[in-house]
Amino acid sequence: MTPLLFVLILVFIATGAAIFWVATRRDVTPFLAVTMVLYFVNWLLAPIVMTILAWDRIINRLVLADLDVYTWYSIVEVGAYLITVVAFGLTRHRFRFITAGRAANWQMSPRLEIFLGVVSMVGSLLCRTWIMRAVGSTYNEG
Repeated sequence: MTPLLFVLILVFIATGAAIFWVATRRDVTPFLAVTMVLYFVNWLLAPIVMTILAWDRIINRLVLADLDVYTWYSIVEVGAYLITVVAFGLTRHRFRFITAGRAANWQMSPRLEIFLGVVSMVGSLLCRTWIMRAVGSTYNEG
């Protein structure tokens, strides 16, 4: 394990702990807490871990041919989210428009939540398909 991978693991752990710290507070709605967790897992943790684990198989599709460079960019990206979560946790009175706003108190029915989840997944798949048609499936195509 390279030192950068070790630092990335530490940043992942710190970010998870910070999310837990903020999400379990009384003034944070369940919707915001779940949104922070899903963003962390779906947009940071899963893609980065899958890319690092499958590095040898997907290296020809990546612009970055060096694992250390990719790991460094991942540390910066996850670190930026960590700083955002910590800032949100430390300065809650400055984020009152988020914690006490209309959207924070909005209650959705389970049917609407499922509908919005399905619509967002279909939209993501359509965008991915359109992007792949435009730029190709690898950086060498196009």
